[in-house]
Amino acid sequence: MVEENKVESIKRDKAATEKLLQETIENHQAELAAQKEYYTNALTAAKEAEALAEARANSEARTELEIRLREAEEREAMLVQALEELRQTLSRTEQQAVFKEDMLRRDIEDLQKRYQASERRCGELITQVPESTRPLLRQIEAMQLKDL
Repeated sequence: MVEENKVESIKRDKAATEKLLQETIENHQAELAAQKEYYTNALTAAKEAEALAEARANSEARTELEIRLREAEEREAMLVQALEELRQTLSRTEQQAVFKEDMLRRDIEDLQKRYQASERRCGELITQVPESTRPLLRQIEAMQLKDL
């Protein structure tokens, strides 16, 4: 009976130890599950924060690029306008130069015609002088002959 008591006591100790072991395993499993949930939540939060930060950085970069693109487009538009104004100025200057050249050419032609007309008139006068002075020369000769 002592042995039966010992066996019974060992069985009770074994059952108590198994129960304690089972409770410890369950406690550890519950603790592991809680830690797993905590770290999973922390990882999810970190991923969300990373995605949010990346989205914010992308948004800021996109905004910066849009601003720079707009500035470049404005600068291009100003340069195109300046180029067009320069082309128009060049065109006007060329037209004025052509007009002035034509005027000067006409002036030269007019001066050449006047010069040629003056030359002809001078030639005519040179040929007319002896003819117009002949009667005067005859009178002078006649007067000189009378005086002799």
